[in-house]
Formats: sequence, structure tokens, C-alpha cells
Amino acid sequence: MSIEVDAAPRSRDQASRGFAWAVVVLAAAALVVLITVRGATPLPMTEEDVIAAGLEAWFGGDPAAVSAVFEPGLDGVAVSESQVEYQAAIGGKARLLGCRPGPTARLDCEVEYSNALNDAVGSPPFIVPMTFGVSEGKIVRVNTFHSRNYFPADVELESSFANLMAVSGLAEDYHEVCIPYAERGASCAGFQLAHLDEWASWHRSQG
Repeated sequence: MSIEVDAAPRSRDQASRGFAWAVVVLAAAALVVLITVRGATPLPMTEEDVIAAGLEAWFGGDPAAVSAVFEPGLDGVAVSESQVEYQAAIGGKARLLGCRPGPTARLDCEVEYSNALNDAVGSPPFIVPMTFGVSEGKIVRVNTFHSRNYFPADVELESSFANLMAVSGLAEDYHEVCIPYAERGASCAGFQLAHLDEWASWHRSQG
């Protein structure tokens, strides 16, 4: 006795599985192409993205990165190499918290800032109001509430440090290397760090 087997159902099943695999392969290939295209054409940066990148460059200790983000020579607002060196030496850290549109095509922003003075006395980061102007992917204006070209700072701790220098008879030496309302460099950071422990103890004693 012979038994006949119908091979047609098996052939249809194999064809279905082959079609399904083809669909999976095509979908995977399409996904690879999509990822490649997206990687090759990144989304344009927003103004806040530009500002955040500028702060990262400024406080990252890389003057070349700063020059790529900040437009030099406009109203004297370029972040100088000495400012980058100061923040790198004093351990400056800055983070953009947010911005809102202001007058004259500017952005009014809040920046969280801290440095070695904050660390020495366990003080939280200081919130610094800053204004920025952004044009064609570059920062063309940056001011703090202090004055043009001045860096962000914790005014309470800076004042405390200056007070100790006055009490100690070192005010003239301090202001010689850390000129008020002006750019600072590595020499200013070196002076502050040299007196950091002394100041931290005095600051705590003041309650």
C-alpha cells in the first residue's frame, strides 16, 4: 500500500516564511539608511544649543573651541584666552538653566556657576543672570549683570574673599592681580588658590 503526500501546503508555507524574511531584511536595510541619513544631516542648533556649547567651550579650558563659538571683535565681547585660563585654573563650572527672549534681539538667560571658592566652603552654585546675542550659529554678545566682558561669579563669596584681603592688608596685592570688573587670568586664580584655605576658615567664622 502506498501513501501519497501532498507537498503543496509545505511549499506554500516555505514561500510565506521566505516572504516574511524578505520583509524583515528590507525593513532593516531601510532603518540603516534612515540612521545614516540622519547622522549625515544633524538637526540645526537652536540659540540655546549655541549658548550651551559656548559655555562648555568657555569653561572647558579650550580657547580654540571658544573661538569656534564666539564671534570675536564685536563690541569687545569675545571671550579672551585669559578668561578661559582663569576659569580652568579656578575650577569654574557653568551650566545653562534656560533663556527667554529679551529686547534688542537678545536672550536673557540664567547660568548656574561655581568654582573653587564654592567647593571650599560647601556653598551651592550661584545663579548668574546673563544676556547673550546669537547670530548665524555664533555668540556675538555676552554680558553679565556686572559689566561687559566680565565673567560670571558668586558675588557673595567674591566679596567675602575681598573683605579678608582687606582685613589682612593684602587688598592692594589682590586687586593688582584680580582687577575688579575686568578680565581675570591664571595669575588671579593662583592668588585666590594660594589663600583659599585661609579664606575658607575665615568665611566660616563669620557665620
